[in-house]
Order: sequence, then C-alpha cells, then structure tokens
Amino acid sequence: MRFFRLLRSSIPIFLLVSIACSPEDGANGADGLAGLNCHDANGDGINQDSEDINNDGQWNYLDCQGITGDQGNDGNSGTSCWDTNGNGQVDPGEDINNDGNLNGLDCQGMDGESGESLEIMTQYGYITLNLDGTRPDDQPFENDATFKFLPVNGNFQLFYNHVEAIDTPDGTVHDFVLRRYISTPGITPQDTFVEISFSIVDLGGTDELVQSGTFWLDHYAVIGADNKYFTISANFDMEDNTVLNFQISNVDYNLETMHLTFDYSFTSTDGDQNDTLHNLDISGSANVWLLEDIG
Repeated sequence: MRFFRLLRSSIPIFLLVSIACSPEDGANGADGLAGLNCHDANGDGINQDSEDINNDGQWNYLDCQGITGDQGNDGNSGTSCWDTNGNGQVDPGEDINNDGNLNGLDCQGMDGESGESLEIMTQYGYITLNLDGTRPDDQPFENDATFKFLPVNGNFQLFYNHVEAIDTPDGTVHDFVLRRYISTPGITPQDTFVEISFSIVDLGGTDELVQSGTFWLDHYAVIGADNKYFTISANFDMEDNTVLNFQISNVDYNLETMHLTFDYSFTSTDGDQNDTLHNLDISGSANVWLLEDIG
C-alpha cells in the first residue's frame, strides 16, 4: 500500500520533467556591428573631407589606394651597338659601312662566304652500302646507307673521281677511283666516306677481267635501333686472304659520258679489321660520272 502511494506521487514529477525537456527554437541573437569602410580612417562611420583621398566627392574603395611614390632616378644610357669600345664617342673604324653615319647598319656582320650547292656536290652520282653481320655485342644487324657527296675542290676530282685508260700488251686497262662522302663536305670534307678503286682489262669485251680491287670505308658509325653504335674504319683488298669472294660485277661504262655503274660484294672474315669482331658481308652498287684530267 505504501508502494502504491509512492508511485502515485512520482507520476506528476515525471510529467513535469518530461515537459521541461521538450525542444523549442531559441530567440534570434542581436545583429553584429556594421563593418568599417576602408576609407573610414577614424572608424566613426562619417564621411569626412579628409577621407575623400582622391577628391572626387565620393567615398569608396578608390580612396583606399596608397599615395603614388616618387619617380625613380633615370637609368644609365645604353651603349650603341656600333660603339665597339663603349666610350660613347665616334672613333675611327666604327663607321663599318663607311656611309658617314653611325647607326644600326654599322652593327651588321660581314657577309659569309657562299656555301657549296648541294646540286654541285651531288651531281656526280652516288655509292650505296649494305652491311650484314653481327655487332661487337653479338647482336645481328643490317645497315644501309647512300654516299652521294663529293667536294668541288680540284684535288678531290683528281684523286677520288677519275678514270685513266692505259694501253698494255694485254689490252687497254681502265683504272677507276671513286669516293663519296656520307654528309655535306665543306672546305674540309667530313671524315666518313666510302672509296672503291679497281682495274679492269678489256672493258666491255669478251675477255673483260677485274685485275685488282680495293674497298675503303672510313669513320662510318653503325647506329642500332637501341641507340647503340660502333664505328668501322677499314681498308679491304681483293688480294687479302681474309677477304672472300671480292666481286666487281655488272660493269657498264660509257666512254663518251664517262658514266659508270657496277655492283660490288665481298665478305670480310677478319673481325678485328672490320671492327665487328665477326664475319661481315659488304655489298652495294655505284652509279657515278667520272672525270678525266687533261691538264
């Protein structure tokens, strides 16, 4: 019975607590203070004449810009391009074009010498080169190139692009010498070239015979697709026992035009000589116009 009375007395308290904890929206807080304009130097919110910095009768962000600074000192005067000694005076020798005026025209360099025309240097034909072998790192390779440049210097015509016919008891012997460069030669030709020389008896006749032959490949870089390379500088002679099957074939020479075509091929078995450290097959063709010295 006491427990029942206690329970009845606690119910109002529970209801009171439940009602007191129910959520309700609070009242809005007070508005914050208005911000200061950047031109309001003393922060009183009043536009004052001293705060209209640019004197345009308005108070805004344009009055918040700083005062323009003083102009800096002028830099030193530059040196004219014709003033070669930089003393600011006109000196003998500075009027390069001798027109009586000192200006930009006196700053131009001398005209360079005209280079040799590609048409002139390639007009006498070309020699092709085919290499088939194994690189010094034991990787197989094939390489092709065309050598087509010849300097116009007279010495090169005399020694490296000529034919000489010599009458002998065995018949007329034609001595051919031809050299071509891989890239454009200047006054001094580039190092990389191929040179072929051979002698042939009874040219075009039934007893045609190649008596001697040499092949020279100098400073030629064999560059692989993997950007690895090695260089060949070697001279091969058909009489050398390390040179097999040296052949000059399909020779066609026009006595009037001095146009010469032929094929060549051989195998070098001396890997130290051909710079591959392995056997190397060398072949190609020539399509050239030769010259005859009559001086």
